[in-house]
Amino acid sequence: MMNMFLGESKTFNSFDQVVKDTNNSYLEEFLNELLPNSLPPHKLVLKVNCPIILLRKLDPSNSLCNGTRMVCKRFNNYVKHIEIIT
Repeated sequence: MMNMFLGESKTFNSFDQVVKDTNNSYLEEFLNELLPNSLPPHKLVLKVNCPIILLRKLDPSNSLCNGTRMVCKRFNNYVKHIEIIT
């Protein structure tokens, strides 16, 4: 579906680590392969003007709840500019 939108795509990777893992027992590659039901995939691919649906409650007081529909307006390496459309 992403191929239907014009422009160049950008892939954003999550940053995974285990809290209090003093021995570094869990490699980052292993953590990135895990897909538990409550977590989104490790990679997010965006294009300008592509629709996005939020899958988690991030900030209900600012309308960032499960099911919120948004559109990607622009992005750079570290910041995504997203507009809520509903």
